[in-house]
Amino acid sequence: MAVPFGGHPTLEQFLEWATKNGCKAVPKKRTHSIHRRTYEVLEITGPDGAQVAIANPDLQEHLAPSEVSYLHRRLGVRSPFPASPDPEQTEYIDDDDGMPLDPSKGGGDA
Repeated sequence: MAVPFGGHPTLEQFLEWATKNGCKAVPKKRTHSIHRRTYEVLEITGPDGAQVAIANPDLQEHLAPSEVSYLHRRLGVRSPFPASPDPEQTEYIDDDDGMPLDPSKGGGDA
């Protein structure tokens, strides 16, 4: 998960921002359904109730822009940290030609 260049927040920095902006983060322990081993999970809830769970979180791990974008989409928030792709530009656009990889709209190699 770490990126080899600076400027990206750690999970701890993201959580600090998120909790100041209406999110809640609760550490929990769960038991694996097959192996019966326990593991840690960090459950993050966005201001509107959207949730994301991170298994075995490392709070010092740096988040790549794609991971920040994932958290933005899942939690419905917009942090000041670098995010790519822009969450507003990750869904199909409804146009007559179809998207290049959307076979149902005439695009792609279907």
